Amino acid sequence: MTRGLHEWGAWGTWQGLVYLTFSALALGSACDRGESSYRAARALLDRHCLGCHSERPSVKAFPIAPGGVRFDTPADMKKYAERIRVRTAVDRNMPLLNKTGMTDDERETLARWVLAGAPLAP
Repeated sequence: MTRGLHEWGAWGTWQGLVYLTFSALALGSACDRGESSYRAARALLDRHCLGCHSERPSVKAFPIAPGGVRFDTPADMKKYAERIRVRTAVDRNMPLLNKTGMTDDERETLARWVLAGAPLAP
């Protein structure tokens, strides 16, 4: 028996909501614990930065990553780690106009990750 497309669509939507809920909970508790792991930094960049700073930005205003700065891979994150710290935690001018609502705790998490040497291991 095959399922109709609408049945799988609802199932996929439900799975996506569960994933997003648990991701947000995990990210929140990582920030609360003062975690400085790659996993926490990756989740923050995915949420707040990849809309613009990606090989394929999803923000229509940026058809290419501004300044060529991309965070798609762990190597990209490591390469720009100090810039991430300065722009998010020191100058606090990224995300642009804080359109994604990055919190002070999230900024501190990114700064801790960079100051810990921007480790790429989970």
